Amino acid sequence: MEIEAKFVVPDKTTARTLRALDHLADFSLGAPTRLTMRDTFFDTRANDLLKTRHVLRVRQRSDGRAFFTFKAPAPQLVPSAVGRVIAEWSLDYVKFRAGARQRAFYELEIELKKSGNDQELKEIVESLQKKVGLEAQSQSKFARAVAFMSES
Repeated sequence: MEIEAKFVVPDKTTARTLRALDHLADFSLGAPTRLTMRDTFFDTRANDLLKTRHVLRVRQRSDGRAFFTFKAPAPQLVPSAVGRVIAEWSLDYVKFRAGARQRAFYELEIELKKSGNDQELKEIVESLQKKVGLEAQSQSKFARAVAFMSES
């Protein structure tokens, strides 16, 4: 699993504000790329992967690329030299669908990269909270999807 900070983005206006940012604290944000992704998660009927904190996902992207990902609990990251990509920022519009039921929401994820460290992520998060005032999201999209699927 990744080390990341997640935030609830309450509405479309806040999403636009986030898209317009070009820096946070002393960090520059790279040029945005827009992709549509469809994630399909797999597990056994007994949820054996979920029980062991593992995730098997197929991600299909609008640029034609597809990825199979097997996620496991993450090891601790080691900081490295300055002048690097610290984190990846992803402003997501998420839709869950099960039959006729649907749920849609915005979410911001800031995923720490191997060359970043916890202190840098903390600085980015603090600056973001001061600038935009977002609430932290403690559950992963996967955990919320599992809960959504179990609702009647």
